[in-house]
Amino acid sequence: MPQSSNSNVEAVSAPTYHNYSTSTTSSSVRLSNGNTAGATGSSAAQIMAQRTGVSASTWAAIIARESNGQVNAYNPSGASGLFQTMPGWGPTNTVDQQINAAVKAYKAQGLSAWGF
Repeated sequence: MPQSSNSNVEAVSAPTYHNYSTSTTSSSVRLSNGNTAGATGSSAAQIMAQRTGVSASTWAAIIARESNGQVNAYNPSGASGLFQTMPGWGPTNTVDQQINAAVKAYKAQGLSAWGF
């Protein structure tokens, strides 16, 4: 799994949090380290925006940082999926399950679940 980087990125439409910001390329977000949400992650970001009221570009930036748009991303800590949610938030076998787990994490912790 590619490692994410905490390097600075350039802001376009997503809010800037700490030292993270984004630039957009078509409907996706590209971080300064080259990570993107990818097509599936961008679609998931749109659904997350509808379900949470947080912009799709913010969710795309989170997906890019957490998983580089890799649906099957897995971290030795147990975090998995596009959003790198922990098992306690629910299964992550499908993208729909990953979205549901991320919504649960968001409802419980807000964006702080992803360090914002």
